[in-house]
Amino acid sequence: MPITFPDGTTAELRYPPELSLEEQLSVYPDTFAAGGPQACGWSVHATRHDPTDGWVTGSEPLAQFARADGTIAELWDGGKSSEPHDYLLLPVDSWTVLVPCRWNGDWDREEVSVWSENVHGHDSPDGLLVLTGTPPLEVHPFGDGNGPTVRFSNEDLVVDLTVAPDACRDRSNDRGLADDTVQWCIQPSGGIWLYATMFTAGAEKLLRGIVEDLEVLDVRSPN
Repeated sequence: MPITFPDGTTAELRYPPELSLEEQLSVYPDTFAAGGPQACGWSVHATRHDPTDGWVTGSEPLAQFARADGTIAELWDGGKSSEPHDYLLLPVDSWTVLVPCRWNGDWDREEVSVWSENVHGHDSPDGLLVLTGTPPLEVHPFGDGNGPTVRFSNEDLVVDLTVAPDACRDRSNDRGLADDTVQWCIQPSGGIWLYATMFTAGAEKLLRGIVEDLEVLDVRSPN
């Protein structure tokens, strides 16, 4: 699987075919957003799966917002596990982008509409999601010094794969799966590390296969 990190770094992932990562998981650059009204923001998720299967609940959206490209953004109840946030669902090519929002009715509709109008995106040539934001929003990779990150996710599992030169020196190789988190340096000399959380017991087999069998090859910096 060819992947492109948010800073333009490219790599190839090799894994046993029985893992079927391209079928089971959505793959996209890990993205955060800031700068707009505080009703929405922080970590932005995305999926190629049906977001009503695990992400949101209810039989109909809480609100709808018309977008300039003719698509309709919908705000859905995020359910108990997402409190105090609901999710604004934005259709982008083959993806649904999920922006967490706090919602109390019509009085904050204008703030939520700023997000529905100013988050844009498209599919990259290798099938990943590319997101951009127009003012006042800023959509960008998480800038905590860990480096560019690609996220694998479905409703049962979230895995971050990060290019970080010092990551393998600074973090222990914690390969235990019992505490609902795992960190593992896939390629110590190249500074590629994997961090996983938010996985269910049903996803442990898939995660164990990723930890044990995933290889990262041909990492190339954009420079």
